[in-house]
Amino acid sequence: MTQPDPNPQPSTDDDGAGETLTAPQWQAFEASVADLTAKMDPNAEVEHDVKLTGAVSGTPRQVDVLVTGTIGGYQLRIAIECKRYGKRLGIGKVDEFAGKLIDLGVDRGVLYTLNGVTAAAVARAESAAQPAIVLREMAEHSPEPPGWSPSLHEFTGFDCPNDNCYTGDLTWRDWPQPHGEVIEAGSCDTCGTWAVRCPECGVETGFFLNTVDCDGCDREYEMIYDRKGGDVEDVVLR
Repeated sequence: MTQPDPNPQPSTDDDGAGETLTAPQWQAFEASVADLTAKMDPNAEVEHDVKLTGAVSGTPRQVDVLVTGTIGGYQLRIAIECKRYGKRLGIGKVDEFAGKLIDLGVDRGVLYTLNGVTAAAVARAESAAQPAIVLREMAEHSPEPPGWSPSLHEFTGFDCPNDNCYTGDLTWRDWPQPHGEVIEAGSCDTCGTWAVRCPECGVETGFFLNTVDCDGCDREYEMIYDRKGGDVEDVVLR
């Protein structure tokens, strides 16, 4: 009789049990993610299967892939977790990952999955903050990535337009216009820089003055402050 694998990683996400994966399958997935990440930036330190002591729990926590790098003199640590399940990843696993990130005190978390995620899991990841969570779906055979350094903000999800802000995220709001169009604009939760997302071309442009020309088209946007000159009262198309 064939003996069962002693180290299976079961698939028990919120959408029901998928296939049970043997140790070589999920270990190979982790190794692939670690290899892909290392190729993105040869200057970053990428470690596979490490343990960090939780700042809150005081307990060693396993991390599938740990990335340590520097952006503009600021040291950044990213914890990556890999979930190779037979069905879509559910909200429960994102919750678990969010708790682990808080315990570890890292700057950002990236959650890789092979077979998709549920809508609830996506919503949970998008609402995560300090640290935020980036969801990534990985194909069985991923192409060689470009250099990591130019696209580091895209990889980690840090989207502040201020080049001197390395860990900021934008909190977006809808700003309805008199003619019915809706403009998205918001401020960075770290440095306070504002940006607008152009509904015409989709490009995000930072506000470093009260008015700004869109980086992707010929539109011009303006921030209107309240009478006290403090809070932004409106964002309008000029």
